[in-house]
Amino acid sequence: MPSAVAVKPTHDDGTTIRPAREQDAVAVRALLAGAQAGGAQELVLLTTTADAWFPRFGFERMSRDAAPAWLRASEEFRGACPASAVVMRLRF
Repeated sequence: MPSAVAVKPTHDDGTTIRPAREQDAVAVRALLAGAQAGGAQELVLLTTTADAWFPRFGFERMSRDAAPAWLRASEEFRGACPASAVVMRLRF
């Protein structure tokens, strides 16, 4: 399970590709489209900083108790991410 995605914000010559948040949104939309095209029915994420940002893509908060078993069993859920991390879900 990937726990982070990073996008290089500049061209090799150092010029900015596009503003970071816009670039991040383009990357997230591409990942979501690929997941949906691949047959995913839902995506679930943990975040400590972006719970106000992900709803623009259709993600909704869910309680940690309602998280799917596969997420609760993950290393991230069990300790790599703090217990304060927000669980969010997108259903296609």
